[in-house]
Amino acid sequence: MATSRCAAVLFAFALLAACPSPASAGDWAGHYGDVLLSFTPGPEATHVARRDSLPVVGTMVDLYAVLAVPEIVRARGEQVLTVGGLELKLAADGAPGWKVLNQEINGKNINVGPEPGTVTAGLFPGLTFQEGVVQVVHWVVQVPGRARDVVFRLDPAGARSCETLPGCPESGTYALWAGAVAANQHGLLFSAGYVPAYLNPTNPEPDLTPVRGKVDWRERALVTPD
Repeated sequence: MATSRCAAVLFAFALLAACPSPASAGDWAGHYGDVLLSFTPGPEATHVARRDSLPVVGTMVDLYAVLAVPEIVRARGEQVLTVGGLELKLAADGAPGWKVLNQEINGKNINVGPEPGTVTAGLFPGLTFQEGVVQVVHWVVQVPGRARDVVFRLDPAGARSCETLPGCPESGTYALWAGAVAANQHGLLFSAGYVPAYLNPTNPEPDLTPVRGKVDWRERALVTPD
């Protein structure tokens, strides 16, 4: 079963860190898109939320990962319109003992992530961008006690396959995603940044600047504007 799951993931988007394989690691196309961490499913992201705590339970919150791209690009003769694979890991600052109680990845998928909050998934046939955005993950998160100044972000350790891609390890990548098999884009991997989400912030204007690595897709020149 483990072997078949690895083979399926590799076929979907060549994220080779999930399973040892002598196959090619694919092509890294640089930074293209951001994961919007949102308290609503979109398409408009909500990055700030205020929630009351419950006795014993603590503070519960729904959190979504929405991938947004700035423009449509073309690769291997086709527009990049579909997400065929994803690697990311959710992190929370200011929330000791926080837990992911439920994780739902949109669409048919195989996820070999080792724990809730970690996504290493192939998506079949993939998730299609609608006006440049697509919801990819829904989490239910529990924060013990009264949550204050909690910041949800992405942990770059979740982009495990970045280690296998020439140029990627030094780029400061936070997440990886790939195109779809149907468009012959599964071996083309993009880095993504993120926009954090704030739970019960005391600062009335938390910083929503996108957190991104280096090396834009234009610099890599593996894809072109549509």
